[in-house]
Amino acid sequence: MSRHRDFAGGNYDDYYDDYDYDDEYGEYDDAPVATPKAKKKSKAKAKAAPVPKPLTPKPKPPTPKPKPAPQPPVAPPPGFASPSSPLTPSVAAPPPRRATLVLLGHVDAGKSTLSGRLLLALGSAAAPRTGKHNLAWLTDEDPGERDRGVTVELSRRTARLAGGMRLDLVDAPGHRDFVPAAIRGASCADVACLVVDAAPGRFESGFAAPGAAEDKEGASSRRRGQTREHALLARAAGVDRMVVAVNKMDGTEPVWSQQRFVEIQRIMAPFLRSMGYGKKKAIFVPLSALTGDGVANRLDAALAPWYAGPTLLEALGAAAALVPPKDTEGSLRLAVSEVFSEGKTVTVAAHVLRGTVRTADRLSVHPLGDRCTVHRLGRPDMDGAGGSAPISAATAGEPVEIALVGLDDASRVSPGHVLCRVGDGAPVPTTSRVRARVAVLEGQAVPLVAGAACGSHAQSA
Repeated sequence: MSRHRDFAGGNYDDYYDDYDYDDEYGEYDDAPVATPKAKKKSKAKAKAAPVPKPLTPKPKPPTPKPKPAPQPPVAPPPGFASPSSPLTPSVAAPPPRRATLVLLGHVDAGKSTLSGRLLLALGSAAAPRTGKHNLAWLTDEDPGERDRGVTVELSRRTARLAGGMRLDLVDAPGHRDFVPAAIRGASCADVACLVVDAAPGRFESGFAAPGAAEDKEGASSRRRGQTREHALLARAAGVDRMVVAVNKMDGTEPVWSQQRFVEIQRIMAPFLRSMGYGKKKAIFVPLSALTGDGVANRLDAALAPWYAGPTLLEALGAAAALVPPKDTEGSLRLAVSEVFSEGKTVTVAAHVLRGTVRTADRLSVHPLGDRCTVHRLGRPDMDGAGGSAPISAATAGEPVEIALVGLDDASRVSPGHVLCRVGDGAPVPTTSRVRARVAVLEGQAVPLVAGAACGSHAQSA
């Protein structure tokens, strides 16, 4: 009988009934296969033989290893100065972050007084003597400025914020005759503080409200103020963050008037928004620079119960924290703003845009291509001591005075020129054609048409 059958639909019982087990395996017996000697069926169960337990040897106690003899400390190789591990390279601590703040605004808005108050609050100036102008004199040190009560030149100071960030504070003049100095201050700034005067009639003279009266020449008073122009200059210089300090709130009617603060904010906010300063990029802070209320300390609820926002220092610190770190390792770029001639030495005031400049560096002047050597570096009057403090290096974001030797004539370097290090990658590119977006300021009497001749001021006034 064949064992290979197709059982599709068949009966398995027929297969097992027909299959002859005795023919293939012999007589089938129910006895267990494991006991072939038992011929008779037994009901008693066979006892299983006990399984012997494996003999596990007792573990021997570990042999103590001899302690190595103490070795003298090995000096780490150069560049691996970590005391914890000779294979951990020593990494120099990154330089503290820094930001440059410029104070802008209309003349007599209180910029110099606010600058002195900020330096006093940050511990970078001693408390002044009693008097009307002593706070302003912390930055206006020139006798002519003190006599006239008007800032003429840029004033630079340095301070540190609560988080350790270094803040370079630049007080710019507000008079329209000194707009070139304001341009120089805005060109090196990361954050702008636009100071406005909240006293009755003072805000309108610097930033006229819609429908302002015209003067005898028919020009609107808004065209004579510098608040709008300084805001435009800051935006054109690439300053991305702005804090509006609504000063002299103690001189409003009534004092610390919420209605006056809201009115100034309502007028200025659309103008700043049109230039790209939205709600997150332009913050309004009420304060009094003369008394210090709202500058470093929170406003008393008795003065302004309607304001619960940040102080001026808190707003400036938040804006400065958003400034990206400076590129101190890239190819050197120095923007020249002023030039002084001292015999065979040419001294330039410049702003380090990128990289690091050191004494004895070989530089090239662009676009002319003349070469010179750094003889001396100085930090220009950042602490109110006058002159410049000698330094060995200046990094990106810092203003610096550089004494150059090797130039045949001082006229070979001018404001707006760029200094690069010789052999430090590709120099700044030079071209004869540029494409620019131009912002036309208010008061432009002559229309700008194709073919009109105009002057260009790069990195300076």
